[in-house]
This record gives sequence, structure tokens and C-alpha cells, in this order.
Amino acid sequence: MGKILLIFLFLMHSSFAVNDEKLKKDHRPKVFTETLIKQKIRRHVTYLGKLAPTIVSKIYSPIEGVVQQLLVRPGQKVKKGQIMAILMQNLIGHQVLPLKIRAPIAGTVYRPKINQNALVQRNEHLFTIFGEKQYKINYHLSPEDANEVTLDDPVTIIINNMQYRGRIYSLAAELDLDTGTRPLEIYLPANIQKLRPGIIAKAKFEFNKHAGFLIPKNYVQQRGNKNILRLLGEDNKVKELEVKITNRIKNQIEIEADHLVEKVNLIVKSSVEPLLKGTEVLVIERPVEKKQETKN
Repeated sequence: MGKILLIFLFLMHSSFAVNDEKLKKDHRPKVFTETLIKQKIRRHVTYLGKLAPTIVSKIYSPIEGVVQQLLVRPGQKVKKGQIMAILMQNLIGHQVLPLKIRAPIAGTVYRPKINQNALVQRNEHLFTIFGEKQYKINYHLSPEDANEVTLDDPVTIIINNMQYRGRIYSLAAELDLDTGTRPLEIYLPANIQKLRPGIIAKAKFEFNKHAGFLIPKNYVQQRGNKNILRLLGEDNKVKELEVKITNRIKNQIEIEADHLVEKVNLIVKSSVEPLLKGTEVLVIERPVEKKQETKN
């Protein structure tokens, strides 16, 4: 009878011990985790510039005289050889033939420097014509960004919400002392329609392409001068790793550290804060977000 009672008491104790263990586990902090993987990281930078023609022709007066006829206006397209103005040489007592000023290239007239009946001097600037076959854009890059590019690199150019593919034509070897930047020139493909000088053009660069660890910035806790990343150990206990932040891209940060490898599980959210190192936790699966159907 005594042996039966001892066995019964042992079983009851074991049952309570199991229930206590379950109760203990039920009270573990609940956490969400995320697997750390390497990804391609790019730093996107946008620079602004203005369109300029690659071919510019300036026309000067070969004589001193009077503008007898002005035959073009600003923004007018002209053909090569087209008459733009007629000058009459200013020689008192001498009858001279009028001098016809012709366009040396086909293009667009940019703000004539003269008016009808105006007196012009020899070698005075009369017209500027912009060739329309090809355009370029000048940009001023920071020294850091300039070191990331090379001649003939392709660059995405955005003009009036349209994308074009330009190429780097020239890059200054020395800094511009006035701006502390390095001038860069990009050429657009020839014969793009509906472009004109002075239009704003955005150049989108992708710098520092490499593989690394990029995570939301709130995954890292700052403690004094240290940046701490919380990891989930194989025993479901909290581990901590000090990391270095090497880059910031919008709301994300690039991190690196000794012994930081892919496939480790990051603790990204906890039901208990602060979550101490060595604490045993219960991993909860994140709810799957339902995608809303798009109706046409």
C-alpha cells in the first residue's frame, strides 16, 4: 500500500512539473524574426543640368553698316544657307550692294543680337544658331561621386518625364576651384525630337554597387556609442552582436560586423522590451498580408 502511494505521489509531482514547464514556456516573450540575407546595394544620386546643343555657330558682321532687313526671329528654325539679314554698308557717297548674311548651319536661332535699322560695327555679334541634331548636358559632381564614373558610362537622363540613355563624354581631371566639384559632360543620342536648349535634365546615377546586408534602421538598437543587433540563437535565446553602420539609404542601413553571416535570424520585434541577452523567447510567425485585387 505504501509503495502504491509513493508511485501516485511521484506521478502527481511529475504532472505538476510538466504543467509548470508549459506555463513557463507560455510566458516567454513573443518575437518576430527575419532571416538575414545579402542583397545588391546601390546608392542612387540625382544631379540637375540644362540641355545645350553640341554644335553652336556664332555669326559676326564682316562690315560696318546698317541692318536693312532682319528676316529671322528668336526660336525660328533655319536651313543651311538661308538668308537671315541684309546689311547695307555705311559708305557716304558710294553706292554698294547689300550684304546678305546666311546661316552657316541648320538649326534654331537664339536671340538675335540686332534689330531692324540698327547700326552694326565690323566683327559685331549678330546671331547665334544652335544645331538640333544632338544635345549635351553639363553637370557638376562631388569628388566622391566623380571617382565612381568613367568615360562612356551609360547614364539615365530624364527630361519632361521621358527617359533617355546618355553617355559620359568628358570628365574634368581637376576640381573646379569655385565650386569644389568636377565638371562632367553627357551626350544624348542624336535626333531626339522636341528638345530645346535650356530644358532641365535630371541625370540618375547608381554608385557603389556591391552585395551587403541592408536592413530597416529600427532593427538596430543604439546603446551609447554602440549599435546592437539582436539575433535568435539555436536554443531560442537572445544573442547580441555589435555592428557597424556603413551606409544609410532612406529608412534602411547597411551593416557589417565580424561573424555576421547570411541565414541568421534577426529579432525584429518583441512583446517585451527591453529584451535582455540570454532570454528564452517564443517565435511567432508573422501574419500573411492579403493582397488586394486590382480592378480595371
